[in-house]
Amino acid sequence: MDKLKSLYRFISGKHQTVHLDYKVDAKPRFPISGHPQLKTVIDANRAEYSATLKAFLGFKDQIQSIKKESDEKDENLPTWNNEFLPGLDIVGIYGMIATKKTEKVYRNWFWEFDESSEKSNNGQPFGNSDYFY
Repeated sequence: MDKLKSLYRFISGKHQTVHLDYKVDAKPRFPISGHPQLKTVIDANRAEYSATLKAFLGFKDQIQSIKKESDEKDENLPTWNNEFLPGLDIVGIYGMIATKKTEKVYRNWFWEFDESSEKSNNGQPFGNSDYFY
């Protein structure tokens, strides 16, 4: 029966199988409680991390209003163009940019940005800067 299940999973489009040239011993590197040194750092700053994440909740409506690039008709509005970026990463990136208002991050990370687009948007890096206030 196990061989039949294995064959089904190999053929089925619902499952993806990775074949390796070597045996893998799948066991966790760290105990269920996590990496001890990371846990120490996180615990020491837990209140700050919590406050930062709670601040991101204030951007819920703005984040949810951003459309996929293919669905947005207004080229001056921000869009999502990376389907491989997980939702929590999107919230983190948006939240850090919105709370820190870092021009360097604007230019280097989030959207493709050049001087011509800055001039065409009245000096605003995102056209509609209401997304970050």
